[in-house]
Amino acid sequence: VLSPFIAYGLSQEYRIRKPRIGSEQNIFLRSLSRSIFAYFEDFVNESTNYLVCDNYQEDPFIGVAKKTSPTNIGMSLTSFVSGRDFGFITLIDMVDKLKHILDSIDMLPTHRGHLYNWYDIENNISLCNRYISTVDSGNLLASYYLVRKSLEDMLNKPIIHIDLIKTFEELSYLSSNFSKDHLYRDIIASGFMCTDYSSYINFLKNMLNESNKNIDSLSKNGDDVYWHIKINETSNSFLNEILGLTCNINEINNFKINKFGQLFIDVNLNELEKKILEYKLNYNNSSVRNELVDIRISNILDNIKRLTGNIYSLIDRLSSKINLMDFKFLYNDRKNLLSIGYDCDNDRLDENCYDLLASEVRIASFLGIAKEDISIDHWFKLGRNGIKQNGTCSLLSWSGTMFEYLMPMLYMRAYPGTMFFDTYRGCVLSQIKYASLNKIPFGISESCFYELDSELNYQYKAFGVPNLSIKKDLDNLVVSSYSSIMSLMVDYVSSMKNLNVLRKLGALGRYGFYEALDFTKSRINNNNGYCIVKNYMAHHQGMSLMALSNLLMDDVFQSRFENIVDVQSIGELLNESSLNINIKKD
Repeated sequence: VLSPFIAYGLSQEYRIRKPRIGSEQNIFLRSLSRSIFAYFEDFVNESTNYLVCDNYQEDPFIGVAKKTSPTNIGMSLTSFVSGRDFGFITLIDMVDKLKHILDSIDMLPTHRGHLYNWYDIENNISLCNRYISTVDSGNLLASYYLVRKSLEDMLNKPIIHIDLIKTFEELSYLSSNFSKDHLYRDIIASGFMCTDYSSYINFLKNMLNESNKNIDSLSKNGDDVYWHIKINETSNSFLNEILGLTCNINEINNFKINKFGQLFIDVNLNELEKKILEYKLNYNNSSVRNELVDIRISNILDNIKRLTGNIYSLIDRLSSKINLMDFKFLYNDRKNLLSIGYDCDNDRLDENCYDLLASEVRIASFLGIAKEDISIDHWFKLGRNGIKQNGTCSLLSWSGTMFEYLMPMLYMRAYPGTMFFDTYRGCVLSQIKYASLNKIPFGISESCFYELDSELNYQYKAFGVPNLSIKKDLDNLVVSSYSSIMSLMVDYVSSMKNLNVLRKLGALGRYGFYEALDFTKSRINNNNGYCIVKNYMAHHQGMSLMALSNLLMDDVFQSRFENIVDVQSIGELLNESSLNINIKKD
């Protein structure tokens, strides 16, 4: 059935050339990732009912927008996974955050396993009409699948993170405004020499003590201590995790902690209980047996069992949510297409449908087929009209936004010679050419722009590149920062240069890059030629963090996604040949 559409079989190996990332670029991008992660760290807590706020507006100051969406919630889940993948947070903290988020989801009103498109995060109630957005549901489902697979992978990794020291290097870099000349450089340098349990503990204690001193002295001068506080909190969290799990066994006199502690550095979590039992048996048979050590090891085993059990519990809960999400009622059987959504108040399927393959609904279509909720025929019903430029064929989208093209790529890998690989390249090429024509940085997508409503909130709209879009927009020039971060996965060199331009234009803030730069002449109110939209959107922050995770950690999310059993069952759909693009005739 599929053979006319497929370019390659999944059994083949493909060579994808990885970008060469220099050391300076690496620490900048990892530090950027850490600053983006801080958004979720700061705004997913008890004050928000563990439901990430839709946005945080810095100027004019509004602060936290007390609403959220399914896409936002999904991005908060993947962001805490990403935080652990990078080594920004402890395993216990990640598990705790994921549990709180799932607990909060369980308190929200739903319909057939789907969340409504907007919720009040103060009261956990739906906002406006009870409407289910198909795109939002697809994004959330993808996050459920991905987080479940990530948790399975984390059982196969040690508790002490391999990049623990790098985490503090990045925080220190941020504390000095992206400079290597920071107050922690000597401790960081010694930290990279850590090889055993005791040296890691000493490193963390040194960072804790040094950050305490720096916070005290800098505060007296009125200096910003935000990142120093993060260093303090992070070192404290990692100390609490390892000392708590090991029940402070290192404090027992004459106990050789490094041999035992090495288990937490070298042994994967799912094998740790077995290795500790072996250690306990050997220790109890030795001549230096200590009853207090025996008791502590028994308590440590209980801690490991509890942690492992909590991870399996999260996996089970995510599986239940995946199974509950039914996409059948979102499908228009007559058109063989997914509707844009369902009006629950009036029990009515929206007549408008998504009919293009180059669309953000592609995730919902793909996973709906994978779950066997909708027919595989639907995939081939989606439009494949396109353009050809510089020898590259690209699918057309409705608005020509980076979001429509690259958002699905956060999950789904694209192989050379396939329709999606060429489309992503063509999309970024079109963005670069259009930006060059207008003498602006590239990266046009849906985003906030420099226009305020009566309550001083920035307005939001889909902006795109004309030659990629069916619906043309020739009146606006709004450059969204997250677009360049996502395009790092496609054209690293051009995207990195573009980010450097945005940085020079003042677009970098506490939580990474600001939402957008508006170059639309009718809205510019200064002599700079642009206005900065000083806002951060949760879903754009989450998408940026996923893109950076793929870039810096060997396509970690794409690799996990393609190894999900349901995805593997229809994975060949993603390998469709570029020859199937219907090139638009001029």
